[in-house]
Amino acid sequence: MARIQRKRRVQIVQQFMDWLASEQALSGVSLAGRPLPSIAV
Repeated sequence: MARIQRKRRVQIVQQFMDWLASEQALSGVSLAGRPLPSIAV
């Protein structure tokens, strides 16, 4: 059960990273140029 939850969490994180990358590409702002919120994984 825990393994399934972890796999799903990984998928969510990957989707978030993909969204973050697309947002970065659209805005043209580098992630290194601004502080990122801490992500609890």
